[in-house]
Amino acid sequence: MDSPTAGPYRAVLLDIDGTLIDSNEAHATAWAQVLTEFGYPATPERMGPLIGMGGDQILPIVCGLHHKSPEGERIRERRSEIWKAQFEGNLQPIEGAAQAVWQAMSRGVVVRIVTSANADELKGLLKTAGHRLDELAADAVSATPDMASKPDPALLLAALQKLRLPPAEVAMLGDTEYDLQAAQAAGVAFVGVRTGGRTDDQLDGAVALFDNVAQALASPIFAGPAPRPAL
Repeated sequence: MDSPTAGPYRAVLLDIDGTLIDSNEAHATAWAQVLTEFGYPATPERMGPLIGMGGDQILPIVCGLHHKSPEGERIRERRSEIWKAQFEGNLQPIEGAAQAVWQAMSRGVVVRIVTSANADELKGLLKTAGHRLDELAADAVSATPDMASKPDPALLLAALQKLRLPPAEVAMLGDTEYDLQAAQAAGVAFVGVRTGGRTDDQLDGAVALFDNVAQALASPIFAGPAPRPAL
């Protein structure tokens, strides 16, 4: 399903990892490293399919731990240390993604970042995306200890509350089935991109699939407010 079948949408809830930045493999490696360090054998191959969720979702699946348990918090803190030391400065933006965001905004499309990354990592990720996308951090919605990450719809619902737009005028743009599931639970359309390594079958349910963000945001599926009729 490569052609838009719905829309146009006035606003986009935009994922970061695997969508704006080629970072899914790095996240899988960081998680595998920290879990193995704490005695929970894991490999990047095992963790890869879980990337797109936050630690609150990953820890119960892999370790049987609540993310607020003492060991769960230690694992998450250590993962953040490993991420910053080994990976954060070595990521690459997905070509054309950041430019496409500003071009869409110049047409009047409202863009809000919605990510399972925590607030501490958010700005660094957006800075990596380039072209001043870190300026969007102030209006972003990111995971907190008290807010469930994707595929739970909490992040999207918080973003929708800020936008004050009807859900029918908003779409989630992301790269994993967790973005899709969160969008469906929040009552908004999902537009998928193939840059995160998922198959088209894994993103089945998207109103449209594109190769990348630049292609998606250049499509008529995203449009700014309708022009006012001439007087």
